[in-house]
Amino acid sequence: PDGINFVFIKDFWTELKADIMRFITEFHHNGKLSKGINSTFIAIIPKIDSPQRLNDFRPISLVGSLYKILAKVLANRLRLVMSSVISESQTTFCDG
Repeated sequence: PDGINFVFIKDFWTELKADIMRFITEFHHNGKLSKGINSTFIAIIPKIDSPQRLNDFRPISLVGSLYKILAKVLANRLRLVMSSVISESQTTFCDG
């Protein structure tokens, strides 16, 4: 969706850091995403050589890099408070 891969972000982090931090801060302040930031493309990948049927393909979702970064930041922040907001009986799918 945004055509930016993580190798590019890592290689140019010094130049991109301020803009990425501004994006995350803006989301933190207003709780809204920029229009289109969570757009997703669905691509189908063949599971076998010479696929003939729909079941011979696997769908994958292609999501923009900024959205992935924001999701990772939020997941890491939530992980810090999970034990205090979710009871032990509801932690089946939580790490730790």
